[in-house]
Amino acid sequence: MRFVTETSDGYDIDFEGHRQYIDSVKERLPPGLQEFLLNSWYFDPTDHRCPHDSWLEDLALSEPSSGLRSEIRTLSLTVRLLGAYHDGHIELSYVNLRNYTLNGSGLRTLTDAAHGDWISDEVLLLEDGSVEHEIGFDSGTSWRIVSEDIIYRWLPFEAAKNESPVAKAT
Repeated sequence: MRFVTETSDGYDIDFEGHRQYIDSVKERLPPGLQEFLLNSWYFDPTDHRCPHDSWLEDLALSEPSSGLRSEIRTLSLTVRLLGAYHDGHIELSYVNLRNYTLNGSGLRTLTDAAHGDWISDEVLLLEDGSVEHEIGFDSGTSWRIVSEDIIYRWLPFEAAKNESPVAKAT
């Protein structure tokens, strides 16, 4: 990762450097990324929508198909995180997945959170227009995901309560 340096007591994350890089390529970013990555809250660990210190809850890899014989295949990946302040979920959906590496070599024991905290992530624009998302967890686990775009959703728990069948019935 360009903007993360491992130190003897953890990590040094250059949020401002990454933000400057994103600003330099913003016109070429796909629309989904532009919707969230150009906002300062994404790089602000005190903002509840920022993924820093979030915990993995679900990772779903699927291969949807279409065509008469289901011969047209694509890949999609969706990550669901419990926000760092435990007041909502973050969902990241990778559109037209092109490549991924999920290195779980740092996984912890069953008595602790296996991945631990989402410590850092970097989004880089590749020459072909796709985006690379590198993610590091405090366990040492690292992911590299390349896709056409990334869609971000913040789902605060209060909003989820308002969408429940009980709330609709009243």
